[in-house]
Amino acid sequence: IDLTVLVEEVMEETPKEDFLRRNKEFLTPSAINKLKETIKNEMNLVKFASITKKMTLAAVGAFLLVFLPMHMGLNLCIIRDDGGEWYRNVCHFMGTNWIVKIFEVLLIASVLLHVIVAIILTLENRSARGSVRYHVPSKTKTHFGSKWMIYTGGVVFVFMVIHFINFYFVKFGVVVADDSDTYTME
Repeated sequence: IDLTVLVEEVMEETPKEDFLRRNKEFLTPSAINKLKETIKNEMNLVKFASITKKMTLAAVGAFLLVFLPMHMGLNLCIIRDDGGEWYRNVCHFMGTNWIVKIFEVLLIASVLLHVIVAIILTLENRSARGSVRYHVPSKTKTHFGSKWMIYTGGVVFVFMVIHFINFYFVKFGVVVADDSDTYTME
């Protein structure tokens, strides 16, 4: 069939019955289902291979691990015996520098991406295994950390939420801060 003729017929606004009569062999239920499936597949988000998800998870995790020592070092300024002067300067710098603001958004996006990909990967791995469980304990050499990573990640996520509630959400007014002096820890 010539596709251009078919398009021209539709564009000429031929009567519906005439169009269906002349093209009935192309409008079979199987052809319509195939067209629907093609459209559905094209509209789905890009599907990535399992190894791509694992590499993404590892790369984002490495980025988050680089952030942790910096965050800890900046927070350790509070224990310096100068009445909290270094810590106030660090807080002022972190609160006013636009580069820090960009990294703040990047960091939150990285955490969300890491969590979402980890959950998707775990669910896909479990669904691929199915409901079949073995009677004999696994003798694989898979590290304990790999098997329990989703659970330890959940624990870390809970502590991150608590940390955000206590420190980060205060600056947006989502949480009311107490009146204690956080700089001198009194």
